[in-house]
Amino acid sequence: MAYEVKKVLGNNVVLATDQNEDVVVMGKGIGYHAQKYAAIDPSLIEKIFRSFKEENFLKFEALIKYIPEEIIKISEDIISFIETKIEEPLDERVHLAILDHIHFLVLRKQQGIDLVNPFMKEIKVLYPEEYRIGREAVNRLRKKLNIAISDDEIGFLTLHIYSAKHSCHVKEAIQQTKEKYNLKM
Repeated sequence: MAYEVKKVLGNNVVLATDQNEDVVVMGKGIGYHAQKYAAIDPSLIEKIFRSFKEENFLKFEALIKYIPEEIIKISEDIISFIETKIEEPLDERVHLAILDHIHFLVLRKQQGIDLVNPFMKEIKVLYPEEYRIGREAVNRLRKKLNIAISDDEIGFLTLHIYSAKHSCHVKEAIQQTKEKYNLKM
């Protein structure tokens, strides 16, 4: 497949076209010196995002303009890890949710702010598979970011995993769970 640069979004991210389909292409240095309409060297491609809905693409494009590329790369690594564990397609919004969450996690840590998750016990019981994956993902984040991350983040990430798996927003996931188990959360 021949990918053609449509717009450079960063040194490691470009908007490209593939037979009239817009795709987001990531790879180390892929956007560096890239020119509009130029072919992309396939050896530079590490990840391709297809089928982004217009609204999600616009949000993704806005996010990656101010989020450091290293955070984008770490977020995508975490998403890839989650995908291998879930073994089913995740909603495309996971790229927005996880990227945004990790970015603000890093900003909060820089300011010395830790969020407390008051529903950790409930999350662990209600979403055991997602919680297990979330715990592994947080351990990966700790190593990649080299910062202390509280276990409360496991709960937050668990909700993002569950919502991506079930193609709903986190608020909807919580509401569905409350209704299913008749909970007062």
